[in-house]
Amino acid sequence: MNLFRHALLSLFCIAFVLPSLAQTTGTLSISVTTVTHNGQYRPKHILAIWIEDASTNAFVKTRLLRSQNTSYRKYLTKFKTATGSSYNVVDAQTGATYSSHSTRTATWDGKDINGNIVPDGNYKVCIEFTESNGTGPYVFYTFNKSNQAVTLTPDNTANFQDINITWTPSTASINNISNGKESFSVYPNPVKKSALINLLPDSRNIYVVDVNGKIVDRINKPNSLLKNQVFWTPKTDLKNGVYFIVVENDFIKQTKKIVLQR
Repeated sequence: MNLFRHALLSLFCIAFVLPSLAQTTGTLSISVTTVTHNGQYRPKHILAIWIEDASTNAFVKTRLLRSQNTSYRKYLTKFKTATGSSYNVVDAQTGATYSSHSTRTATWDGKDINGNIVPDGNYKVCIEFTESNGTGPYVFYTFNKSNQAVTLTPDNTANFQDINITWTPSTASINNISNGKESFSVYPNPVKKSALINLLPDSRNIYVVDVNGKIVDRINKPNSLLKNQVFWTPKTDLKNGVYFIVVENDFIKQTKKIVLQR
């Protein structure tokens, strides 16, 4: 009897633990518009966007750091603490100090600085900037990384507005669908101003859907000069984030995940 109970307890523990060990692949899309806090160097500023584990506050990965002045970046105090003063920028967007405020975008593939997929769970998107020789505005937003799509649109703050954070797991309901060897491609990806789509043979339907499967844009069929190619210029009202381009012919329906970063 004791052996039976022990076996049941072991099965229960396995069932409880396995979900927490899941490592879903996917893409996190981050978009935020910064607003001056009237620092001494305004509107020039330095900025960092990074990911932390929400349960431990442990640093996971930097996604954006704009500050080439190594003596000035110390005023990104939250980022400095998170990285242990290393200012780690493995596989991150980097560049010079921003000269003005605007919409900033970044993406995360669910991996740490060693290239390993991190376990599913709660993570934080941390954003910090400063315009002066001192600590500036900082916010963080918590999302759940899992096999379920998540979109956060937090309320505006004085210095961070139009925030959109979207986690799109690769196991979402919208995935690549193919009944043959043919494939189409999208370049560049992420898409900034426009993209060239190399189509399937005899493509008849080309459209764009969001993470909820809603059609948000339709793409005209290629003309005779570009029989198997078409340019896509995203509609101006499409927000930065993850979308899917769908291409169909009489035999195949395929989707490609793209990231819009204007």
